[in-house]
Amino acid sequence: MSASPVARTRPRNTRIASEQLSISTASSTVFNEQTSAVIGQYTATLARRTIVTVVGNFSTLGLGNDIQMFEQDSTGFTFGLGGSADVFRATLTPLDVSGQLIASVAADTNGGVTHALATDTAAMPGGLVRYSTQITAIAPVLVVQSGAVTSSQTLAQLQQQFGGAIATLGDVSLLSDRHEENAPASAYAQLNASVYAATYAVTGQSVPITLLAGTDVAYNQIASSFIVQELKSHAAEL
Repeated sequence: MSASPVARTRPRNTRIASEQLSISTASSTVFNEQTSAVIGQYTATLARRTIVTVVGNFSTLGLGNDIQMFEQDSTGFTFGLGGSADVFRATLTPLDVSGQLIASVAADTNGGVTHALATDTAAMPGGLVRYSTQITAIAPVLVVQSGAVTSSQTLAQLQQQFGGAIATLGDVSLLSDRHEENAPASAYAQLNASVYAATYAVTGQSVPITLLAGTDVAYNQIASSFIVQELKSHAAEL
């Protein structure tokens, strides 16, 4: 699998970094993650989550060697987080962006890259690929925002207020609203005597997880290097 770097930014002042996921050999199953500053001093803010499955609970920041691949095919791979089994599938959809203006190709979650390259008229060279990534569940899974502020209410109190059904997944109790056919359910989960916001998904439904911090867009190594080069040429303007 090729590297998938992405440029990203934080609000207030333009601070951009390039994040790269790679594997050391064709048989490797664990990613290496590396973040390099492009403009300013970027510090990622990562939120801890707990992945709840039928066989256990797994705490993770969701980056680097927390991601373990299992089965791979031409469109993506299955993976686990924080030591979990393969309960997720990543589908990567490639788009050849050769010849397109960089301003229409490069993007990030908070808009800093888009702003920095808004007036750049450079065309993307040949061999450049942009990937859209989609993460879905391949087994029932609960993604708990265990690094966030806890709720002051119990599941029973929340059920009285919002409705929904209280159920269990593994050893964790959860309150969720009804499932739409292709959408995960908003939920609350009781974990270690505390109640947190969560997302409950069953097979085939999307989950709020990204392979790269905060974005579902990635690029091959050639594209990332070109974008970083153009970003650095605009650093003095920001």
